[in-house]
Amino acid sequence: MAYESQPLRIEPHIQITVRRSAREHLSKFLDAKRDMLVFVWGMHGLQSDPGWTASVVDREDLPNSANACAVLKTTIGSFPVGIPQRQHLQKLDGCTLACDGDQLKVEVSFESWLNDLKFDKVVE
Repeated sequence: MAYESQPLRIEPHIQITVRRSAREHLSKFLDAKRDMLVFVWGMHGLQSDPGWTASVVDREDLPNSANACAVLKTTIGSFPVGIPQRQHLQKLDGCTLACDGDQLKVEVSFESWLNDLKFDKVVE
């Protein structure tokens, strides 16, 4: 599989890898004028641990409230991106955005998992 590295254009510098399959999926299903790629951190489905999910969302379906201002807006290449939970942003560093069939998925690298442990560690 071919990989393409794309930085999120934000500070601190967050680097993710975008597989060609994900880029092709976004090119096909994301209208940059109407839609946004949204990364959400949390518990999803039958997962035992929290993680990232990625999906294409119509911008009009995003919350239209004071909380909507907290959504970090950036880009990956020409694709608009929204990340509602800024506090988990560092956990996205080192992840890979892939597409399996018609499903976008965020794969966590070992380095990202290791960094995640450091950020979640409570220091007394």
